Amino acid sequence: MTEIDDPEVLRKEIRTMLEKVADRGSLIFFQWLVRRVLANYPIPGDEELRALHQAFIRMHATFREGEKETDQGRHGTRRQMD
Repeated sequence: MTEIDDPEVLRKEIRTMLEKVADRGSLIFFQWLVRRVLANYPIPGDEELRALHQAFIRMHATFREGEKETDQGRHGTRRQMD
């Protein structure tokens, strides 16, 4: 029987988890979650984890939209060189 603390088992579980990542918000969420596990902090329940995951996705989408607007503003006001 394998131990839950076995590094090979943990690596396999983390790889499986990361294969399911479809966006950067999810990646940031999983990074946050792994850091909590490694620091031995308490892990929220399933309902709260789902809500947090969605919050990370929304937060990243909001930042990405803000960056797009900022980039468009920069490019729209840039003066052309002669």
